[in-house]
Amino acid sequence: MHPDDIYALKANADLVAIVERDLGPGRKSGVWVTFCCPFHDDNSPSLGVTNNDRNDAPPIWRCFACGKRGDAISWYKERDGMTFEEAITELGGDPSADNGNGGKPRPPRPKPIPQPQEPPPYDWHLISRDVIRACKDSLWSAKGERALDWLRGRGLSDGIIEDWDLGFNSRGHKVKGQYWLDRGITIPNDIGGRCWGINVRRAKGKPKYRKMSGSKTGLYGADFLHDRQYAFFTEGEFDALLLHQEIHEIAAVVTMGANTNRLCPVTWGRYLLHVPYILAAYDLDKAGRNGLAELMGTSARVKDAPLPPELAGAPVKDITDYYKAHGSLKLWAEFQIKRTQNV
Repeated sequence: MHPDDIYALKANADLVAIVERDLGPGRKSGVWVTFCCPFHDDNSPSLGVTNNDRNDAPPIWRCFACGKRGDAISWYKERDGMTFEEAITELGGDPSADNGNGGKPRPPRPKPIPQPQEPPPYDWHLISRDVIRACKDSLWSAKGERALDWLRGRGLSDGIIEDWDLGFNSRGHKVKGQYWLDRGITIPNDIGGRCWGINVRRAKGKPKYRKMSGSKTGLYGADFLHDRQYAFFTEGEFDALLLHQEIHEIAAVVTMGANTNRLCPVTWGRYLLHVPYILAAYDLDKAGRNGLAELMGTSARVKDAPLPPELAGAPVKDITDYYKAHGSLKLWAEFQIKRTQNV
């Protein structure tokens, strides 16, 4: 595209609406709409977004704490990991249009060679062990009573809650004066005896989930893939735990923790290499469809395992909805397995 056309795309973008789709409603403050910044541990809204309606400048975003800033294109690149061309397309442009080179499209940019993911440093792992123990004790104390009831209300048994080391952090604070941990239900991710991260289902605020700083993204439940013929992918940890609880005898269940977390084939491919049938049970919404398409693009073995949009008159969006509508996850999984075998 010609630079003038790219500028026009950025100038005409409703950047506030774009950011609100990712972070939820913001707070109006003069010409700015403010949000908690997703690029650092932010407990008070420090990210400002403005459409610059009162002048001719394009809409911009800026974090007044960590200093990150940009326009609509850079938001898609920074927040969603898109390439420049993908961001242009998302804004309604055509990256292959005349770019001042005689109308010839730019040659495709070579894809970077995937690099293996590494867990956090061992010192962080040791600190995480203390955090997990403290939060687990808190969950089973009077402080965690409401959090424990919430987990049980999602259908999780006490055995699953205990075995997977779920916990509760009663106040947001820095661990060892260095690593921020939000208030909420803690979800450790242990793989091969090493803690890769601690995700927190926050009690309030956006985003709903935020990892303890220093965490890395890993394949939750990867240890259960050994010698399994079937594996189900879900979008989040709670759906994965519930499905594991119901079908662990017939299949493994894993998740990357969110549909925006991409599966690294270099790191996690060896866990999945010998699993002949991989089924994806993602949420029935736009984000779920996008995550499903991304996952299916990693391997021809990945097949869609859709949930019904409703059950007994109740709407179904995810695994937990299906379970709470009194659907049998085991029968559903067995049906999906047979269906996949017959494809």
